[in-house]
Amino acid sequence: MNISEKIQILRRDNNWSQDELAEKLEVSRQSVSKWESGKAVPDSEKILAMAKLFDVSTDFLMKDEQEPIFVDDEQQDAAEDQPDEVPEEKAEKKKNKLSAKKIVAIVVAACIVIAAVTPLFFGGYSAFLAKISEDPVQYPYILVHGLGGWGPESQIDQASPYWGSSTGNLAEYLNSEGYNVQVASVGPFSSTWDRTCELYAELTGTRVDYGEAHSKAHGHERYGREYTAENALVQNWGEKTKRGQRIKINLVGHSFGGETVRLLASLMAYGDEAEKAATGKETSELFTGGKSDWVNSVTTLCSPHNGSTLFYVVDQGKLVNTILGLVYAASGIANSAQLGDFYDFRLDQFGMNNATSESQAAEL
Repeated sequence: MNISEKIQILRRDNNWSQDELAEKLEVSRQSVSKWESGKAVPDSEKILAMAKLFDVSTDFLMKDEQEPIFVDDEQQDAAEDQPDEVPEEKAEKKKNKLSAKKIVAIVVAACIVIAAVTPLFFGGYSAFLAKISEDPVQYPYILVHGLGGWGPESQIDQASPYWGSSTGNLAEYLNSEGYNVQVASVGPFSSTWDRTCELYAELTGTRVDYGEAHSKAHGHERYGREYTAENALVQNWGEKTKRGQRIKINLVGHSFGGETVRLLASLMAYGDEAEKAATGKETSELFTGGKSDWVNSVTTLCSPHNGSTLFYVVDQGKLVNTILGLVYAASGIANSAQLGDFYDFRLDQFGMNNATSESQAAEL
């Protein structure tokens, strides 16, 4: 029991009102009200006076109390009258306090639930579904070779894999470790645009479409080699699973392959206005855009993103026509000698091909 409660009890035991006690102590009634409510503590003079009035010791009044804060009555602000609390009022206050605690508890619980659920619907929903799925989608890795490179169908790859070289076949090793890795084959000496079109066709199992506008501008055929849907590098690429997860790919390009995968990601996202204007509704899906979420990542290795000094050497030395002549000659020799299994130049768009389709390539 503190001093405030003792003053109130002793006053009531003497059947005094707050006004009567205030008159005996020569203070205002508001001062007595503040003492009993605990808003203020009487000074030492008033404590001695109350001890004499109530016939108790000062120790009784001050027992188990911290050092009192002495407040001068003349400096206290006038307060509104505070009548004594009745039991019903105390019960009502206690009930209100319990209700306030319940409200706070409900608000805190709601905040916790919102914090836990929000990530599932903003950026983390697909990942969450993938984790609880019994068969989550594993985005495959597509390896794209550089200038002069070759794919797994080449006999060169049997002796010296492009991806792995003398250390072994990197794709086979990664697949044995549980990764899904596919190796693409595109024109070793073709332009970035042509290689990108070939990569898209191989990924989707469709016929290569170099685009009407591009083909006319560069003097070659619009269509090239044809791939079958059954042998597409990625089955159902871009579609969604039953749980709503998009089937995406991770693109990895080495050297000139880095430029190829970058252009593929760009065309998938933004398309090409010239091709859409040239063919309208018949435009290849590669050039229509709106598929940026089909690509999960793009990784390049030793790629000439800022150009290559080799171009200036070839251009200033006027070696472009010479190199093209050598490439065409080599492609012609390989075609006539049926060396497509050894090294495929993939110049179908220029009428020089070792195999015009997968079925013919399999027969060779």
